[in-house]
Amino acid sequence: LDGTCDAVIDVDAPPEVRKRRALESRGWSPEDVARREERQLPPEVKRERADRVVENTGELAELAAAMVAILEEYTCP
Repeated sequence: LDGTCDAVIDVDAPPEVRKRRALESRGWSPEDVARREERQLPPEVKRERADRVVENTGELAELAAAMVAILEEYTCP
């Protein structure tokens, strides 16, 4: 994606938040969550490859507002 996209945006949350959300919203087992996390790039690699990093620790409305602000930076007037 690095060379294909105008920007790479990493939306991240602490591991315990990601795990809780996956368990609650997707119904995955703790083993499923761990297995999926293991198959992902490490968060520090995602961060260093990203043009922007958004911390997703709040409410969905906060994330949406942050993303709209970033997307407005990358769209034509």
